[in-house]
Amino acid sequence: MEGDLTTREAASISTLKRLCPQSTEAQCLLSTFHTLVAERAPTRLDSWLEQCEQSGSAEFVRFAHGVRRDYPAVHAARCYPWSQGQTEGQVNWLKLLKR
Repeated sequence: MEGDLTTREAASISTLKRLCPQSTEAQCLLSTFHTLVAERAPTRLDSWLEQCEQSGSAEFVRFAHGVRRDYPAVHAARCYPWSQGQTEGQVNWLKLLKR
């Protein structure tokens, strides 16, 4: 993911890491999550959720708890190749038109 950054973006991230050391852990967690989603790696999600819960960041802890609440749906999304996304998008669009 970092290879996709422009020089300006990389410089901004470097400055942010220097000024806010917590952002390094946040970027690492986000990058790992991006990889988990892109690769549909179901076996690594549990350890990632544990890292989030131990990070001390209220945002990551809250996100991890939300994922655990909906764990069956999240697990199915990672394991099965089909999705209701297209259908849900069409339903949402139709509801928007009706308003």
